[in-house]
Amino acid sequence: MLHIVYSDELRHIAEMQQIDTVIIEPHRGDILDRFSRPLTEELNDFVTLGINPKRVTKPDELAADLAHFTKYPPEYYLNRLNRPGNYIPLVRKIPPEVADKIEMLNWNLSRQTESRRLYPHNELAGQILGCIDIDNNGIAGFELACDSLLKGVPGWRIFQLDVQGRPHLAPNLAFKPPVDGCDIMLTIDLRIQAIVEEELVPALETHKANNASCIVLDPVGGEIIAMASLPAFNPNQADEKTIPLQKIRPISDVFEPGSVNKIIAASLVLESGLAKPSTIVDCSEGSITICGKPIRDSHRHQRLTFEEAIVYSSNVGTIKLALPLTSAALYNMVRRFGFLEKTGVELQGEMSGFMPPLKNWSGLTKPNLIIGQGIAVTALQMAMAYAVIANNGVLMQPRLIKGHYTPDGTFHERQPVKVRQVISSKTARTVSGFLQQVVEKGTGKRAKVDKVLICGKTGTSQKVNPQGGYFDDRFVASFAGVFPADAPKYVIYVVVDDPRREEHQGADVAAPIFQRIATRIIDLNPALKLEKKSKNSKKYDKYVILPNLKSKLYSAVQDDLTRAGLVLQTSGTGEFVIDHLPKAGTKMKSGSIVELVLGPGQRNIRGGVVVPLLVGLSLRDAVLKASQAGLTVQVRGSGKIVSQNPPSGSRAAWGNVCILTAEG
Repeated sequence: MLHIVYSDELRHIAEMQQIDTVIIEPHRGDILDRFSRPLTEELNDFVTLGINPKRVTKPDELAADLAHFTKYPPEYYLNRLNRPGNYIPLVRKIPPEVADKIEMLNWNLSRQTESRRLYPHNELAGQILGCIDIDNNGIAGFELACDSLLKGVPGWRIFQLDVQGRPHLAPNLAFKPPVDGCDIMLTIDLRIQAIVEEELVPALETHKANNASCIVLDPVGGEIIAMASLPAFNPNQADEKTIPLQKIRPISDVFEPGSVNKIIAASLVLESGLAKPSTIVDCSEGSITICGKPIRDSHRHQRLTFEEAIVYSSNVGTIKLALPLTSAALYNMVRRFGFLEKTGVELQGEMSGFMPPLKNWSGLTKPNLIIGQGIAVTALQMAMAYAVIANNGVLMQPRLIKGHYTPDGTFHERQPVKVRQVISSKTARTVSGFLQQVVEKGTGKRAKVDKVLICGKTGTSQKVNPQGGYFDDRFVASFAGVFPADAPKYVIYVVVDDPRREEHQGADVAAPIFQRIATRIIDLNPALKLEKKSKNSKKYDKYVILPNLKSKLYSAVQDDLTRAGLVLQTSGTGEFVIDHLPKAGTKMKSGSIVELVLGPGQRNIRGGVVVPLLVGLSLRDAVLKASQAGLTVQVRGSGKIVSQNPPSGSRAAWGNVCILTAEG
């Protein structure tokens, strides 16, 4: 009788007991370096075990068994078993071998494969990458900053439940596929990031510092090539104990910069016409008293030129030259260089720095500011200030994101952003000349690199005592450098917090770190070196016809090309040469550079290769960019690229031909 009178109601109850909706998580987007090297991976090798809580007759025993194999207490599982619903995930993302042991206890648990986030390079760029929680939500670094792009949109599937409450697929049940997350391409070069992190290690081991940071950036485009701080953080081991290590110090720690800040006053003196590089200043034997406070130099000087005052880092000379500047002019120049405001880099936790408001300046504020005291800055702000000098007086917005791939494979590239013209190009060149002499004969001599022009500045500042004043024996040592000085491509800023050995000056602690990092970057790009030829070198020149190197093992051609006198410069990663410049058949002089684009013998990319935008680029840049994307290039004409086929944003198979037409 019941099945006749209440048939519809009973049928509905039965259906609700026999089906359930299971959420299908999307593939979380990957994070890549500027050459598409993966910095994250999604592995589908973890297991989630669940059950219908209504069918558990001995919850205490089940909870105790699960607690035996996991890190959670029985109470955790009892709380989960008390949740409503026909299916509850009990044990999330455990190794399959652990799941196997639990299933041997015959609790009739359902088993689902789940993904986990792997950071294949461990600590390398760990603070920048950040980490996620068990539900694939970003909680630090770019995993947090780009979470909405990376995570995608979940889908769902209706499952039929068996008598044990375990889900099974059945035909004709509703299904909505997930939308995968976007892949984020950073501006970071993994090779240079590794160099930076390796070379910071002595700051902690040799100098016993609290921490050390470094930024490498392109001053023209504002792209950050590497950014690191030690102690390091391994996202694969993220937990509550590692939270302090997740801090991105180059953007979140503020400190008084010391003499590296003298470029601000020097630039304003030149812009205001107060002095020329040759203007003489009396350095008063390295001591001056202002408002009853003595300010001293580390070395005594009598008379120096303006340039020499910067070269030998004379506090007295720099203050005397800049003191006639108005407080308002100096305050405004500080702001124009980008201090006292966030740079706008795409990570959370950035600080804006601090300096007393102009109305609160005392008689000591201006002289202190001239030599880098009384102002708190971040490492990124200071690196960008030196980028202004390197970039003809123009401040760019720093960026760590080159672009992102949407699930359909379209690449959305972010463009450089000009903030403002801070100083004239003439002033920038003059200050750059000062800084080059700092390295040639001044306090930055330990930053010299053979055959490359370096300009830079040392900095040593006393640490602020929270109880008032400054510590007498605690310092921040730094060095900011630009190279090549005649055509700047890199800015490197090194900061070492609280070196505890006898050597604590920026010249002794930070400059050598800069030198090692710069040397190794130059080794990756020998074209940065100045090659001096003798007057009679022409008659000894040798020539070689460049063969076709495509698809050959790099290890097989490396020795032959080197013996022929050619200099190899590589980009990309892999065992095979997938393209090269110049093209095969080119007659090349001994000592010329061959640019090789490396890649794997075959490449599997979700959806194929994304064709980059090549129109408007020089022929050289277009060939390199297309080759790095995995395309074979055919060129018609010479000059700048005016058309391409296939068009940008389209998909092509790995190795497909891209036809470039150039004119001009």
